Amino acid sequence: MLGGMMGQGPAAGWVVHFMIGSVVWGTLFAVLYPAIPGGSAWIKGALFGIAAWLLMMVMIMPMAGQGLFGMRLGPMAPMMTAVLHVVFGVILGIVYAKLGAHRLDTLIDGRPA
Repeated sequence: MLGGMMGQGPAAGWVVHFMIGSVVWGTLFAVLYPAIPGGSAWIKGALFGIAAWLLMMVMIMPMAGQGLFGMRLGPMAPMMTAVLHVVFGVILGIVYAKLGAHRLDTLIDGRPA
């Protein structure tokens, strides 16, 4: 869908999609991490994934001409994208926590150990 909106093929759409997911959403997650409710990183990630899914379903899908919650793509589209966004969020939370723990282990007084 992204590739078609850009006048490119599916490969370009996938590249843009993964860049948005890793750079834009990853950075936003890092900024919002302290404010996201939930005790553990994977719960914070799951909640973030749900929020990203809701944003996509009520803003991006209608702008892309697929209707609210992407219903023009069929009834399975919202369910499958919800599952995929939660999985993305959980993985994002776990990776963020692991990288943060590694950073804390390797820094002493703001300098590499």
